[in-house]
Amino acid sequence: MSDGEFGHRLGEDRTTGVLIQEIWGKTTPEGLGEAAAALGEACIRLRSTRILMLVSRSDAQFTPAQFISMFEAFMTAFPSVRRIAYVLDVSSHDTEQMLLGTLAWRHQIKVGFHDDEKAALAWLGRG
Repeated sequence: MSDGEFGHRLGEDRTTGVLIQEIWGKTTPEGLGEAAAALGEACIRLRSTRILMLVSRSDAQFTPAQFISMFEAFMTAFPSVRRIAYVLDVSSHDTEQMLLGTLAWRHQIKVGFHDDEKAALAWLGRG
């Protein structure tokens, strides 16, 4: 996988049942749409209620309005999701944390932000 080109992959942690999506590279609206569709299909197929998003290698940058729109659309389409953990550089994503915290409250789900995958999986396992 190249750090420059957009890519994504899905997996499942068989021990915890957590659905894992990794996104990397230069983000495009088309690529994100494809990744979101794949994630949604997997949520339905696997009946996932917990998602781990590995986004620390993505260059995704959105306006607050775009960010809100994407999250709202996903939660409306897949209301069974109860917990989402993001692995990213926590110290440089204050705005996203604030926005997602507010949106998560609105949808009655829990969202966590972590610096590493192991901590994120542990947090997801508690719910």
